[in-house]
Amino acid sequence: MGRPPKLTAALVELVAADIGKGMTHRLACARHGVNYNTWASAILKHPEFSLAVDEQNAEWLYNALGVISLGLPGDTGLRWLAERRFKEFQKTEVHVEAHVTNQFQTVTPEVQERLAAIAREHFTKPAGGRN
Repeated sequence: MGRPPKLTAALVELVAADIGKGMTHRLACARHGVNYNTWASAILKHPEFSLAVDEQNAEWLYNALGVISLGLPGDTGLRWLAERRFKEFQKTEVHVEAHVTNQFQTVTPEVQERLAAIAREHFTKPAGGRN
């Protein structure tokens, strides 16, 4: 006989359920006293462990999509989580550059009067642009 297995079916289900809720594999293992290296090896050796994780993830996503499709409270947060948890929902990366300059000018009374005159002229013209 050998040593009893470290990962029982019940323990795998607990870890998989936590992963399905959004915990990382490492933290879900820590929560249940499972060595992460043991878990990682077991996932590779036992496809049913990986299937248990996939089933929990699928259940989470199914419920999240229900909330999202109905526009219920919390749907924005669930969209955000789904984009980060599942590569199929990840948006393509967009590179944006922004250049900001701060320029401060003192608006003198003369400038204020000129701006007011322009605004009066612009907003008091009759429709069609005729004077």
